[in-house]
Amino acid sequence: MSEPADAIVLDIDGGQMLEECIASIRRQSEPFRRVIVFDNGSRVPVAERIGDVEIVRSEVNIGFARGVNEAFHRTDAPLVALINNDVVLDSDWL
Repeated sequence: MSEPADAIVLDIDGGQMLEECIASIRRQSEPFRRVIVFDNGSRVPVAERIGDVEIVRSEVNIGFARGVNEAFHRTDAPLVALINNDVVLDSDWL
């Protein structure tokens, strides 16, 4: 991949599932430039559970599409991957 890519993950109370997803994103053979997690009103904020990612938080659930759009506004990468929080990526996925 020649151009940098950002990853966006939307989460609401994903817990261990989100941690495994983020770990798989970090193991990519082609690293992402940034990982943005949109916390869509989790009872326990993502910032209290996961570090080393950019976190955008809404205090209430604003829905999937609006949450993704809010996260997209934070990136200027030419390529953006939208990754569900329940996915574990193979290391060569990107």
